[in-house]
Amino acid sequence: MRSSIVACLCALLTGCANEAQIVADMEQALFDSQAAVAVQLLATEMIAHTFDEPSDTPTTTLRHGESCGCPCIERIGDEPPYILTLDYPDGGCVPLTGLVPGSLSGHAVLEYDGSMASVTFDGLEVGLGNVLTGTVQGGPPGEAMFPVRADMTAGDYAVTLNTETGLSEATGLFVDGTATVDEAEVQLSAIDLPWDEIPPPCPSPASGQATRLGGPDVTVDFADPGNGRVTVARRSRVSDAVDYCGYRTSLF
Repeated sequence: MRSSIVACLCALLTGCANEAQIVADMEQALFDSQAAVAVQLLATEMIAHTFDEPSDTPTTTLRHGESCGCPCIERIGDEPPYILTLDYPDGGCVPLTGLVPGSLSGHAVLEYDGSMASVTFDGLEVGLGNVLTGTVQGGPPGEAMFPVRADMTAGDYAVTLNTETGLSEATGLFVDGTATVDEAEVQLSAIDLPWDEIPPPCPSPASGQATRLGGPDVTVDFADPGNGRVTVARRSRVSDAVDYCGYRTSLF
């Protein structure tokens, strides 16, 4: 929380004239890292369905009809190139992948050419009215790391991603690469996000770092001390441990 960071730094500095900027930089790094992690999860949710079979119920072709999964899936073509329509019901549902800690509603279209999946959105929303626009490319998902390239707007957040992503049924998500959050570059270094750390109140990586680059660099350390609490470093200044979910996005 802001008070924790301020209390720590005021004890170290002779005055608080420069403190406000230091605190602002630290808090912005927390907010930006949350946005980057949230959009990474949303992009990975799309790519994760690349090899899914169509929903096996009579309601598959009924947009927002009876439940047939989250999402319901329609498929055109048996072999690449093929197209999947991902249909999240009106009113929303929490995706069965476990990758998104909130509800999705609307549609996405995934085209797979045999080597790369490309996703566009059709009225897709996350949470309470946060519209998703833009594009996602990447995959295909598997045991090895796969690329995720995204240029998305999610509600009030404009985020691009250029990451290498690992997705394990046993452990969860691993991310390494860069994001741009509202034009600020964020380096994502060895982000480890276990399945049990994705649900509410917010996605909270167990280890790794997120560094907001430039003027000066500010680094969020997810493993120090861990368990949902982080420290933030700006040059030689290190904050007290703060609750990472205190800076969560409005998406979930």
